[in-house]
Amino acid sequence: MKHKSALQKKISFCITRKNQILRYMGGYFVIHTASFLSRKQTEKLNKEKSVENLIPGKIQTNTGLDGIHSYVYPIIKMHLPSISVILPVYNMESFIFQAVDSILKQTFESFELIIIDDASTDNTRTVLDGFEDSRIIRIYNPYHTGNYRCRNQGLDIAKGKYIAVMDGDDIAHSDRLRKQHTFMESNPRYMAVGTDIEFFSESSPSCVLQRTRDEALLKVQLLKDNVCTHPTLIIRQEIFNKYGIKYNEDYEYSADYDLMVNISRIGAISNLPEVLLSYRRHPGQISHAKRQAQWVYADQIRLKQLEAFKIRPSIDEIILHLSLMKGFAIPASKHLSAVKWCNKLLTKNDMLKLYDEKFLYRFLEESCCLCMKI
Repeated sequence: MKHKSALQKKISFCITRKNQILRYMGGYFVIHTASFLSRKQTEKLNKEKSVENLIPGKIQTNTGLDGIHSYVYPIIKMHLPSISVILPVYNMESFIFQAVDSILKQTFESFELIIIDDASTDNTRTVLDGFEDSRIIRIYNPYHTGNYRCRNQGLDIAKGKYIAVMDGDDIAHSDRLRKQHTFMESNPRYMAVGTDIEFFSESSPSCVLQRTRDEALLKVQLLKDNVCTHPTLIIRQEIFNKYGIKYNEDYEYSADYDLMVNISRIGAISNLPEVLLSYRRHPGQISHAKRQAQWVYADQIRLKQLEAFKIRPSIDEIILHLSLMKGFAIPASKHLSAVKWCNKLLTKNDMLKLYDEKFLYRFLEESCCLCMKI
């Protein structure tokens, strides 16, 4: 068993001692001590913000809670990574070395790499154990839990200001983190940003996918499908800590789509106009092996977004909406109904101001033309 450091022992003591709460704020571990803490008072204590400007080494009295005398003890200043890269992996012995190596060779060095091996049954763990880098945090699950639960595991321990998404079969370009970090630091209203990608495989030539840039158009396009390639994303940590958003594990193979919908309702999203990730195509990836199930979950997310319009669609309207969003042919007998449905969405949007009116109109018009073969 490894011996705990003095700091770890002190923190463990602070966590377990009666009426004390350990919190992490402003780069310091701090302890709140109170004579009595009810559940409601604890929740209120967790929300108060008067300890944001702590002076290292000073004891400060906090009088923000009625009837509670609490103190704040800064313990130690921590050097936190700017980015937490979260990389779940399951049976990727052939690809995981390149994926991890591409992160370790980034020109931007202030990161931690959280690798969650989801009970791989091949030699993935052997490959991972071969890396010696202090920035790597390894988690080995005793049993298989699934991709998005692993990502939530990573979020629970991430210390970075930003969360970078990575897959175990892709290759990040060496300046990916640096360029995304620079963008996020310079554009604080953006909550998440992806990049263009280069598809590659052993059986076909590579090709580039350019993603939409305009934030208002991206938000509209989310009605149809995900608008960012998941392993290219960098996301502000506050999305998860402040707003309580997580990967919804109920959408087993499409939780990244749901995540982007939720983020777009909080702030701006975009894609950098540059290829910063090589995206590997192979039969074992989720988007290939679980395609049918992925479509089912994606349909649920498409329909869930209609709740914002405050519309309860009929069965016929649900069928029409999904056909429009997926580009399926609509028979001539249903053309008028499809137009009426689109007008209903436009009318509601005019009232609720959910989407840019021009982009939504153009989006629905193009969807109708495609599905009606006009």
